[in-house]
Amino acid sequence: MLMLCFVVFGACGGAPQRDLDETFARIQVEEARIEHAATARDEHDDCVMRASECDEICDATSTLCELARDSQDRDALARCERAEARCGACRAEPACEEPPS
Repeated sequence: MLMLCFVVFGACGGAPQRDLDETFARIQVEEARIEHAATARDEHDDCVMRASECDEICDATSTLCELARDSQDRDALARCERAEARCGACRAEPACEEPPS
């Protein structure tokens, strides 16, 4: 009987960690998207291209934060906060000017 309890509780205990590991793997994918877009953005002088990369940063941030909120993990939520700050800084830049007609 004791062995059965150990097996049941042991099996149940592994699932949440596996889910959290999967969540963090997905968060890392979104962090990589953010880094890639930020690097590409820094390489562009063209306002429209920079704005496009900013959209990518904020899109990845949205996905990352959704994962973090679903997990309720403190580290994941801290990563969300950092990503949101990056998106906010990107959005705070002046909008592209319309070319004169």
